[in-house]
Amino acid sequence: MQGLCLLTLTALIPQFRPSHCNAPQKNMGKCERASKGQWALLMLVLLFKLIGSAGARPCSMAFGADQFQREGGGKGSKEKNRTESFFNWYYFSMSVSLLLAVTVIIYIQSNVSWSLGFGVCTLLMLISTILFVAGASLYRHDSPEGSPFTGFAQVMVASIRKWNLSLPSDAAKLYHGQSCSNTPVTDRLR
Repeated sequence: MQGLCLLTLTALIPQFRPSHCNAPQKNMGKCERASKGQWALLMLVLLFKLIGSAGARPCSMAFGADQFQREGGGKGSKEKNRTESFFNWYYFSMSVSLLLAVTVIIYIQSNVSWSLGFGVCTLLMLISTILFVAGASLYRHDSPEGSPFTGFAQVMVASIRKWNLSLPSDAAKLYHGQSCSNTPVTDRLR
């Protein structure tokens, strides 16, 4: 949210960005360069955007899937159907938002103003943040069990220990109890 707010401010406030270069293409070397403060602000904006994206994108799908019960139920269980519906709607909404971003928002930024385009994005992010926080009491909060570093370390140790093992002649031994009758086994990724 902070990254979008700062990005919108850089489009709104002329002192936060270099002036426009109206010179012909051959005289581009005479355009005003960004000051150290403007560069620092841009790097801060990018840092906030990086941290926000890295924290939200990988967690949103998993958090949404955590809202459905996982215990019990067979293949046709109600919760399984709800979970599948969630993923369908999640990918649909992500695709629609991407489509709107590369059409409507870019049109606004190209033909109306950059500040309005960034402002629309900031306003939509503010609305989504308010809705998320308002519904926080309704969410299922699963407490973490153990350290994430333990599982990572176990995988790394197992990978190092099994690095030079040869493949078994029977492909069924590669799968832990799963059927592999129609799964081809190749050495391509070895």
